[in-house]
Amino acid sequence: MTKEVKIRRGTTAEIAAFTPDVGELVMDTTLNRVTVGDGSTAGGKELVGTTTGTGSYVRATSPTLVTPSLGTPASAILTNCTGLPISTGVSGLAANVATFLATPSSANLAAAITDETGSGLAVFGLGKTSWTPALKFGGASTGMTYGTQTGTYIKLGKLAIAELNIVLTAKGSSTGAVTITGLPSTANASFGAGIITNYSSMASMTAPTLVYVQGTTITLTSAAATAVAGLSEANFTNTTNISITVFYIES
Repeated sequence: MTKEVKIRRGTTAEIAAFTPDVGELVMDTTLNRVTVGDGSTAGGKELVGTTTGTGSYVRATSPTLVTPSLGTPASAILTNCTGLPISTGVSGLAANVATFLATPSSANLAAAITDETGSGLAVFGLGKTSWTPALKFGGASTGMTYGTQTGTYIKLGKLAIAELNIVLTAKGSSTGAVTITGLPSTANASFGAGIITNYSSMASMTAPTLVYVQGTTITLTSAAATAVAGLSEANFTNTTNISITVFYIES
């Protein structure tokens, strides 16, 4: 005949309230574990021997640890880990690098690097962007047509450099002072200046031509010996080809 043997059992709180005899086994029904009495430890001692921390036993596959202190592990793979604080969780960083990683501003970048020159905001890349220059006579361009109407633009901090090339196939019927509009950014109140880098099929170009920028508009003037006068439709033909580069500080 078989006999059923039961050991003393109770919740964690109940077991902690008494001291089991030496060798007495006690079942903790809260944590599903067995302790053994030594005659002096309330609740007995865990059968696993020396322990640290509290809670459930940990098995090899996919355990969930609650606020563990791992000490100094021999190795670890953190591919799926999140929430690692840069300021306190990463060692070996140079001075101010952690500050930059947490707040990646130009000032923090300058503090983190040691071979910079100059000061101010960081500039990354000088890639050109496109813009479309619009030639006007007296603010209008009635009947004007283009063979080429292209512009490029780069900036270095607040310094802007814009280039354009216009080739006309018809200058149209508008009259008045020459302007070229459409710059992709606005020049500050100090204006900007430029040069005509190439031109052909223009009329009455006997004096040096001055190029300046106001707002988003380029103006061309002729600097004669006694006066400065704006260029007009009379200086352009139906096949004018003109290239201009301007430099200005953005507002």
